[in-house]
Amino acid sequence: MLTGEGTVAQTASVEYFANDQPLGKGAGANFRLPWSKVAGGSYSIVAVGTQKGSGGATDESLPVLVYILPASNTPIFPGFTSVVLEGGKLHLSMLAMEGEQCMGEVAEDLETGSWRTLEQMVGDGQVQTMQIDAGAAAKFFRIRMAR
Repeated sequence: MLTGEGTVAQTASVEYFANDQPLGKGAGANFRLPWSKVAGGSYSIVAVGTQKGSGGATDESLPVLVYILPASNTPIFPGFTSVVLEGGKLHLSMLAMEGEQCMGEVAEDLETGSWRTLEQMVGDGQVQTMQIDAGAAAKFFRIRMAR
């Protein structure tokens, strides 16, 4: 995440923000922040890394846009049980109906309509986790469901 001569090993801390509001701060090799009990709505998530011994030099990630469905008594599929951004990978845990195809897709822009499938799984009625490692070029993520 850090630019120039910075590496993950030289990262002192990472602070996470949702819609410019602080979510928390992490330190160590695995900058992971569980995010739970989130109200329905749209969120722009960014991480700001601070480099060790740099006088506080920071670098901000590109935003990850997340939409959380409003709470409901009726199951809606896919229903994400957790969304975690860790080490540049997006981890999506969801409940998918038995036999339902779930595809994690990315795109560099929305004008071309060109989506690339990075991860696939078949629902079994249980919570499963999909890990998407899209690389720097991917700016848009979606989960597509099919029977």
